[in-house]
Amino acid sequence: MNIPDILVKARITLDLKQKEAAEICGISRSHWANFEIGKRVPLPENVPAIAKYMRLTVEQREFLARTAIQHHADEETRRLLHSLERKLLDGQKEVRCLRVQMADIVEELRRRGIGLPESCRDL
Repeated sequence: MNIPDILVKARITLDLKQKEAAEICGISRSHWANFEIGKRVPLPENVPAIAKYMRLTVEQREFLARTAIQHHADEETRRLLHSLERKLLDGQKEVRCLRVQMADIVEELRRRGIGLPESCRDL
């Protein structure tokens, strides 16, 4: 069982064109076409309308809902992980920049003969 097969079969059984099926379910024709070729997965919030208007069986409804939720949750998880990774890299860049600035300041203080406090001697 897969989403393209379910949707194509349901649409053909109801004698609908892709555009008609999409309109009935409240989504764009291009999204519907992408669902049918497996390029996209419906959003979980679109599943009830698709299930109702395409007259899906209980088993098909459950499969479609489960797949949509899992797919989009995985997508959101990847987005969050990517965002965290970028923040971490930005933070690392900032720390490196601060270390360089701190080293420059320490070097300038040493050049001027200004002693460093005991806690800063390792720098």
